[in-house]
Amino acid sequence: MDRLNRIKKSRDLFLVLSFLSCFLLSTMVLKAESEKQILKPLESFPKEVTGLVVDDTQESLPGVAIFIKGQESKGALTDLDGNFSITISSAEDILVFTYVGMERQEIRVGNQEDLKVVLKSSATELEEVVIEGGYGLMHKRSDMVGSAFQLKGDKITNLPASRLDEMLTGLIPGMQVEYNSNDAQARPRMNVRIRGEGATNLASSEPLWIIDGVRLDTGGHTNLVAGVETSVSPLSYLDPNEVESITVLKDPVMTTLYGADASNGVILITTKTGNERTPTLNIRTRFGVSSIDKGTRFKVLDGPQFMMLAKESYKNTYGDLVDFPFQDNDVNIYKGVNTDWSKVYFQSALTTDIGVSVRGGGKKSNYFLSAGYYDAESTLKGDDKTRFSVRGNVSTKIKDWIQLQYRSGFSYNTDNVFNVGRNYLEELPIFTPYNDDDTFRMFYKVKEQGGWKSYRFNNRVAEREQNTHKQRSVFATNHLELTLDLMKGLKTTTSGGLNYTSRHEEIYKSRENWSGKKLTPPYEGIGYSYRNSTNQMSWVFNQRVNYNQRFDKHTVSGLLGLELLSNTTRGVRAQGSGFPNDQILEISSSLSEYKGTSSHGVNKRASFFANASYNYDTRYYFSATWRKDGSSGFGKNQKWDSFWALGSSWNIHNESFFESNWLNVLKLKASFGVTGNSRMSSTVNPDGLYSYHKNYAGHLGAVMTNIWNPETKWQKDYQTNIGVRLRMFDRLDFEVEWYNRSTRDLLGNATISMTSGDRSILKNMGRMRNTGIEFTISSNNITTEQFSWDTDLNFSHNSNKITKLSPDDNGKTRGDFIMEEGKSMNAYYLIRWAGVDPLTGGPLWYDANGKITGEHSYDNRVILNKYSNPDLYGGLNNTFRYRDFSLNIMMNFEIGGYAMNSLAFSMERDGTDFLKRNQSVDLLDRWQKPGDIATIPRLEWNNTNNSLMKSTRYLYKRTHLNLRNIAFSYQVPKLLISKIGVQAASISIIGNNLAVWTPYDKKNRNSYKQVLSGGFPVDRTFSLELSLTL
Repeated sequence: MDRLNRIKKSRDLFLVLSFLSCFLLSTMVLKAESEKQILKPLESFPKEVTGLVVDDTQESLPGVAIFIKGQESKGALTDLDGNFSITISSAEDILVFTYVGMERQEIRVGNQEDLKVVLKSSATELEEVVIEGGYGLMHKRSDMVGSAFQLKGDKITNLPASRLDEMLTGLIPGMQVEYNSNDAQARPRMNVRIRGEGATNLASSEPLWIIDGVRLDTGGHTNLVAGVETSVSPLSYLDPNEVESITVLKDPVMTTLYGADASNGVILITTKTGNERTPTLNIRTRFGVSSIDKGTRFKVLDGPQFMMLAKESYKNTYGDLVDFPFQDNDVNIYKGVNTDWSKVYFQSALTTDIGVSVRGGGKKSNYFLSAGYYDAESTLKGDDKTRFSVRGNVSTKIKDWIQLQYRSGFSYNTDNVFNVGRNYLEELPIFTPYNDDDTFRMFYKVKEQGGWKSYRFNNRVAEREQNTHKQRSVFATNHLELTLDLMKGLKTTTSGGLNYTSRHEEIYKSRENWSGKKLTPPYEGIGYSYRNSTNQMSWVFNQRVNYNQRFDKHTVSGLLGLELLSNTTRGVRAQGSGFPNDQILEISSSLSEYKGTSSHGVNKRASFFANASYNYDTRYYFSATWRKDGSSGFGKNQKWDSFWALGSSWNIHNESFFESNWLNVLKLKASFGVTGNSRMSSTVNPDGLYSYHKNYAGHLGAVMTNIWNPETKWQKDYQTNIGVRLRMFDRLDFEVEWYNRSTRDLLGNATISMTSGDRSILKNMGRMRNTGIEFTISSNNITTEQFSWDTDLNFSHNSNKITKLSPDDNGKTRGDFIMEEGKSMNAYYLIRWAGVDPLTGGPLWYDANGKITGEHSYDNRVILNKYSNPDLYGGLNNTFRYRDFSLNIMMNFEIGGYAMNSLAFSMERDGTDFLKRNQSVDLLDRWQKPGDIATIPRLEWNNTNNSLMKSTRYLYKRTHLNLRNIAFSYQVPKLLISKIGVQAASISIIGNNLAVWTPYDKKNRNSYKQVLSGGFPVDRTFSLELSLTL
């Protein structure tokens, strides 16, 4: 493994050095070219001026009109690739560039001979931005009735390409992306929330993801992928460089068409397609180096600090250090040892991201073809990911009235997984991973009252080097669509899609370390081998009719359709133990009996849907949507249900009475509708679940895992959305939306008599409400011929309240929270921490009546005015452009809110567990003598004062600002590259996760800054990218 890693690093280093060499050589060539231009003699007039016209995303613009100011008869047009040529008669001539939807631009030629012109979108063009709504519905922004936000693919280009959901942090108003826990998982699950929590722990709060019209299963109701030990997100299988746009649908007018899975929002991923231009070849290479941001690493005691506090704790308990455990012996030398386990487990890591794509087409057909290679070492040693992806999207007109479109993507993914968990924090700094003879440490020896005792040392370094944990995944997505234009404004579309995912996981626990040994003397090496395979296939068939027609000032559109969906999952698991060595790993070679299990699940759905829209004179808009879903996942008496939505908007700025020199757009909109949530935990089913195995005296038998309830209804969301949009001075765009989201028929478990054969039953238990407000601000701060500065800001607020619960469910605890009518689902239910008694050093709490007490009791828990969700969250993006240079700065933030710090709960043990684990550096602020004002109680070796019990002591304030991305790019002038056949070239230097700031951070102490990234330190990455278009 070490050798392979060294080879891999050498290969990547070679690629980096090769790239740098090419870069330096190119720089020299370009410098020589520029020097030639300087030495060129002055030319006489008239002369020819050439150039390239692009938009603000660097896409070439064909058909741009160009003329000399005052001489409109002398003009030209850009060709399919955006190139132009025009003859001028004087250096004082001014060229005028005009294009539909773009701002007019004037450029004085001077002595320039080759120009690169960037046209900015006009206010009118911003109104005409087309947002995808699914099922063939396309909405101009000016026509929007519902709530949707579209993100172009170039907005995520500079972000780490590991997984799509994490890339969206801070970019979408009303959307939060957070780690599922801070338990330090190598492949963490993410929680994606659109407009708050949509369910209890039995149904999902996750949105519906759709790739090119086909639903993507991101795992169970909490994004847990079944059938494998480590849940690798399917969103890591998609190459972000293939994405054209990401559209987030939020209110019922936009989501009701997706019916039973739409209550938590819908995320539409649209991949790139061809265009009516000359074929272009794009080659993109990026090389990055990552290291941990030490400021975000949870801080633990070093060797001297640990020994000092361990001795203090032991002496506080036993009075002397005669039998202090950590005394040097023949197995361990403790004195002077100071192991920094973060250096043992973490490394500087290399990332390689290479992509090649071809794009082009004509009036009849167009295509987009791409291939990508992504190889990323993790900063956690022994953990890495490789993805190879290909995509082919083709569209062709068979006849003028027949269009066929096919989109296909494939990726092969290899994940080498090492789950260190919290061991990188918990390992004692007075231990080393190796013995004096360089073998892996297996035991440690300590002194106890009455003698010496040896304990097993669970050496995770040995597991990293000797064990195997690998996942190989194949992901394929296909979508075929046939559209017939029956008559003007009327077309019918037949489409079918298929997503297929196959995962194979291999795990071997070596005979040489404790994961594969017998845990009792004589500690025989056994070896355990596991094979997990899951295959998942989702298909969808859709038949729809779309109508759109304009009659004078009246525009009418309609949609009618049928959809059939199916999701099938099959899993196989096999395991064996007892191997002669660590080379023969196949289960069939195990010496002991091997065994296996299998699983099979199918979920089917049929749906009918319709939409009708009307607008009068682009002033008044009305929309109505309906969908009826039938699902095999609900009780036999509740198989079908209907969902609907109504919406309207008013473009006040298009009224004849509206006159304003500074207010360009004034728009009001409102909607109301009902959507559903059918995504439930796999452990429950309204029809009941049984498991079959040898559980009755060795004979095959069936066990009821959950009882049936045929009356279980679909969980529904009733949502109101109201929005206002203003555009001022042709440069400042402001939009605010308020929503009220009422979730009814919440799914939960109710306690029942055990005479029924079960402890609980799935049922509809109550109602919940999320209300919130979302702000989006876009500003063209400065726009000149050579310089521009644009800003995008979004921020949101959400509040939650449980409005109704059944008597049996009211007051049920849910971890650190409680379900209580009239209270927030996000309000903590904890004992209030009162600090440390200055006289005794003992812990203090508040009782239920607010009086200080030294007794810990769960009866003193209260519902706090402290919530797990922030008061405000969002993102800020600034883009600066000067000539051929651009600088993009991206930040995201949270203000307010609290997080239960499970790392602090685990690592602040107040002296307990010094024998087994390291502890937080915050213990240095412990009480030592009467009169001390301290934050940590008196340290005791065997803590019996309950100071470790959960309370507000472990709540951390969430307020923070993350400098997420800075990208500096240079577009090489076409004059310098056109002679070698290159249309466009850019060089970028990119930094990701550069800094985190929180007002509560203290030097050498812990705060929320140390736990915001799932229990691991934040990875800081610097990358160099070269992009060529031929």
